[in-house]
Amino acid sequence: MQPLAETGARLDERYRLDHLRRRSGGVTLWRATDEVLGRPVAVRIVTERTKAQFKELTAAVGCAGKVPDARWVRVLDVGSATRERRMSAWIVSEWVEGPSLAAMIRREPLRPPFATALVLSCAQAVAAAERVGARHGLLHPD
Repeated sequence: MQPLAETGARLDERYRLDHLRRRSGGVTLWRATDEVLGRPVAVRIVTERTKAQFKELTAAVGCAGKVPDARWVRVLDVGSATRERRMSAWIVSEWVEGPSLAAMIRREPLRPPFATALVLSCAQAVAAAERVGARHGLLHPD
């Protein structure tokens, strides 16, 4: 089995892991390259899950891929590997470049009209996900 989390590793002979962005709670976020289409993508590697947890994750990713709202990052692909009856999965999505909300707030407080519009937009996006049964479960200012 190929290594899942080192720079230069390739998943499905297609996605090359280029730059580790963040590790948090068993999930590793990489900036990667889709070598077939020559574009940057985000790869989240979810490690050490049981088959039951993997089945739940796969269902959640499938549901997330059906959210019909441009404010959500599109899920492009999903894959898995098994190691000693434990599963690791990777989720490939669009790579979105730009500052995080946390970085924006560190620079300066958000003006009330902008903050209001931002919260409204986020609420509408979450509502769109709810309508198709998707639950984000990990909303954060990044």
